[in-house]
Amino acid sequence: MKKEVLIFGSNGALGKGVTQAFLNKDYDKIHLFGSSNDPSANYANIVYHKTSDLTIEKNVEIAFQSITPDVDKIYFLFSTIGGFYGGKKLWETDLAQWEKMMQMNLRSAFLIAKYFSN
Repeated sequence: MKKEVLIFGSNGALGKGVTQAFLNKDYDKIHLFGSSNDPSANYANIVYHKTSDLTIEKNVEIAFQSITPDVDKIYFLFSTIGGFYGGKKLWETDLAQWEKMMQMNLRSAFLIAKYFSN
């Protein structure tokens, strides 16, 4: 059975490191989802998928439409999407900053998991 991994957030520093780690694993295909599909290196088993803001459900739906389900494949999911806002004490943190982090981290994770499970 073929194995394919979907890596979301592949353009960030963490995503690039994760991609390098997966290149050394036994996957038939690696799907990279990121804001840019400009590869730094070409590999035969990598497919690039350019994505827009993945806190928007329609964009996540569109991203998953580029994958054709196949009963002869096992799909794995890895997401590095997220952000960190720190350096302030809790009582100094603005609600808008907290809500932005929830959108970026939790909402995108929920939507990606939702469409991956579908």
